[in-house]
Amino acid sequence: MSSRVLGAVLVLAASGGTAFASALFSGCSDDATPAPVDAGAESAPPDANRPARPEDSAAPKSCREQCAEAHPTGLPKDEAIDSCWKSFCSDPCIEELLVDGGGADGAAPDGGTCVSKVVTVSLACDECTSTSCCASWDDCFQDPECIALNGCYQQCAD
Repeated sequence: MSSRVLGAVLVLAASGGTAFASALFSGCSDDATPAPVDAGAESAPPDANRPARPEDSAAPKSCREQCAEAHPTGLPKDEAIDSCWKSFCSDPCIEELLVDGGGADGAAPDGGTCVSKVVTVSLACDECTSTSCCASWDDCFQDPECIALNGCYQQCAD
């Protein structure tokens, strides 16, 4: 190889043309290992190395679901109130029906004396919560995450 060609190869190698230089000298090596061949360049589709697109089959999350995800430690305490309401205050709190004289649907489990102010969907639900569900109500409304969860729920339109 002439010094002029060798000088051009060295300049290319120094300027980032190392692939060209190695291809040029690949046949001049004493190593018996053949140069690597790009095995699938012509046969692979152009998108072969790209990740698959995500499927958009999942329905968007509701506002309440987003709130529950944002405040996961408050969720069990909020659900405890719902459970108490299902057991003792279904009509005024869940069905939102007016109950004669307020009062609970069932016997009061905790005798009522809520530390946290009770404000619900109706006066009847407030009274039932105060007489039947103070333990779960206070457990939630003494906890910053449960308070934040309920604040988030109140911002939802659905």
